[in-house]
Amino acid sequence: MSEDKKLSVIIPVFRTEEYLDRCVSSVLEQTYKNLEVILVDDGSDDNCPQMCDAYASKDSRVKVIHKANGGLSDARNTGYAEATGDYITFMDSDDYADPDMYEYMLADIGDSQTVICGMRRFGRENTEFPNYGEKTVLSGDEAAKELFCDGKIKNYVGNKVFARSVTEGVQFPKGLNFEDIATVYKYLMKSEKVTVLPKYKFNYFIREGSISHSLSVKNLYHRFKAHMLRYEDVKEVYPESKEELLRQMMFSARALALGILKEDSFEENGDILSEMTAFYRENKTETENVSLFNKYELKQIKCLERGTKEDFKKLKNTDFLRKVNKLMKG
Repeated sequence: MSEDKKLSVIIPVFRTEEYLDRCVSSVLEQTYKNLEVILVDDGSDDNCPQMCDAYASKDSRVKVIHKANGGLSDARNTGYAEATGDYITFMDSDDYADPDMYEYMLADIGDSQTVICGMRRFGRENTEFPNYGEKTVLSGDEAAKELFCDGKIKNYVGNKVFARSVTEGVQFPKGLNFEDIATVYKYLMKSEKVTVLPKYKFNYFIREGSISHSLSVKNLYHRFKAHMLRYEDVKEVYPESKEELLRQMMFSARALALGILKEDSFEENGDILSEMTAFYRENKTETENVSLFNKYELKQIKCLERGTKEDFKKLKNTDFLRKVNKLMKG
């Protein structure tokens, strides 16, 4: 693809002054030059606002929006409202791109509405996510199903570029962490074709203290809530994916239950407990008939349905706690 198509790169910024230059420089120095970079200062109280203004003074492709803190989803939505590109992508301000990432992706997008490249994760651990190993073109439905089973397409938004047509009318859920879980599948469902490329070009950084890797009850609840919203949205559209979606919800629900148990915060989190137990009571038949669940997991679901401290104590086991920590890392 020639550079006649503009790419809007939306970067929310909040308390990441240590990493911001690496992120923004990696975008401005891309071999694909037809970019607009929208930096959304989400009420950051460090040096990030001044740094954002400095980038704009040096490069006319940079647009800065200063706003009161509203969270990552709100910042992304604010940036998107100002975007003028033919294609849209998002990047967190502690992540960064290889120098030719966008050229690589857009050169091969063809008539697809979404293109995805390989991604690396580094920080507390270094790894490359599995991918198809060669260029693969899927239908939007096929890509969504691969995402639902947590396969070779992941929820992360940063390694994906979307045609504007599939982003229109889609908002990140304000106030909800793990917003990618509740949003990215919508872009895939709206895509007729999705191109998945094998080379690793996007770098996802796990930093200590980041919101998305905290094991707080609030964060564990947000993960459960994101899975629940997605399940409710697609269960009738993709009945063949219901079991896998329910399995992922169960992992999130058990992690939440153990978080509440660990903090002994049953009274403070009464509303969360009511929401979780209500889901399992209302979906009793569906969860009891999931073939992916073994007998032990079905017993755990009974505990989640009842939602008492005594039941949550039955959830504790070393193997599951290990899985929870691994889950929150990714």
